[in-house]
Amino acid sequence: MSQKIFISYRRDDSSDISGRIHDRLRTQFPQSKIFIDVNTIPPGVDYIDALESEVSTCDMLLAIIGPKWLSAEGLEKGSRRLDDPTDLVRIEIIAALSRAIRVIPVLVGSAQIPTSAQLPEALKSLARRNAITVSHSTFDSDMARLTASFGAIQTKRKHAYKSYLTIFGALAIAGSLNLTYPSEIGRRFSAAWDFVSLGFGHPKPPVRQLLPGLAQIATHSGPTLIMYAASSGKLAAAGDENGSTFSRSVSQHLADDALDVEQLAKRVIADVKLQTEVTQLPIYESTLDQPINLKSFPGPKFALVIGNGDYENVTVLSAPAKDAELVSRRLGKLGFQVSIALDADYLQMKNTITNFLDRLRREGKGGIAVFYYSGHGVQVDGVNYAIPVDVKLETVDDLTIEGVGVQEIVDGLQTSGIAATIVFLDTCRDNPFKNDEPR
Repeated sequence: MSQKIFISYRRDDSSDISGRIHDRLRTQFPQSKIFIDVNTIPPGVDYIDALESEVSTCDMLLAIIGPKWLSAEGLEKGSRRLDDPTDLVRIEIIAALSRAIRVIPVLVGSAQIPTSAQLPEALKSLARRNAITVSHSTFDSDMARLTASFGAIQTKRKHAYKSYLTIFGALAIAGSLNLTYPSEIGRRFSAAWDFVSLGFGHPKPPVRQLLPGLAQIATHSGPTLIMYAASSGKLAAAGDENGSTFSRSVSQHLADDALDVEQLAKRVIADVKLQTEVTQLPIYESTLDQPINLKSFPGPKFALVIGNGDYENVTVLSAPAKDAELVSRRLGKLGFQVSIALDADYLQMKNTITNFLDRLRREGKGGIAVFYYSGHGVQVDGVNYAIPVDVKLETVDDLTIEGVGVQEIVDGLQTSGIAATIVFLDTCRDNPFKNDEPR
């Protein structure tokens, strides 16, 4: 079935080339699968509700960014339209980001991707999206690169990133973060790969270096505690069918309702030190301005728990199902309303996450949300992915096509109206594809 594409643009910034992009896409996709203008909204319908509804049904949003996209003036002198909560472009992009829908910045008219500092808080994650340039002079080749990325999404599922692979593992507790956990690659990949670029912001395909160990951890606004492991090996997945060392410790200390989150992190480090043989213990950094106790937190409390272990085409993990069930029970006893998915395929994961984020937007204002994932995880080009149980690789690019973006989930949590976010990411950092090397 064809994917649905939402085209977001400013009329006084990029109307001509946006129309040309739309017309080219119509030669490859049915008109019913492309949304471009409020003119298609019936008279009398609330345009904000209609836009959010349209975005929620799309597989991707093309954010057409021209020279005036960022600086377009608002109604008040000296104000920016992008800072106005009723700005249509702002509404469209926030609706996509908050639902973990793929957002592709399309740069036109010599525009550059905005920096995080130039964007409103709710749009800052747009600056981290890979962009593609489309110009009138090279329109055919530019559109070929853009639609080639759609082809990967259409045949494989929803993602079209590419480049180098590193395997990551972590336990994270966060209010807002950019997770990056690379590790040893093993024998399947050489130290550097020359991948074919689809043209996302690069005139020539770059050489991607595979790096073991920690690459990057960035914190953003809001109370944050991040806990992660930078060493390679099976720290996150250590254990047996009764659960991993990380998750057993987290579950144990969740039962101690006198602990705040930072105390819990310290106890986990101590447990790992006693129970495993590792060269580097998990570490954490905190920007919390006050203790957060999961038992006594006064607002609404929601949790999404996913445990994937029964993989069809890569290494099976025995611990995640037990991990997820135990964490789910502990959170339930702390008063969380828990949504749980075990051994979820790609569509199950995406639907579960989308429904959870929609519920947070309806009921979670001022509350706290926990996202817990246990299973395989990979990092590609600085983007972290949780791996569904039906992952199947044919090429290296499939590593990004088949995964579920962790940062997109976190971005969705950040923009849902909740007061604090906690993310537990317990992934096996050994190569999950050792028996099925992609070409």
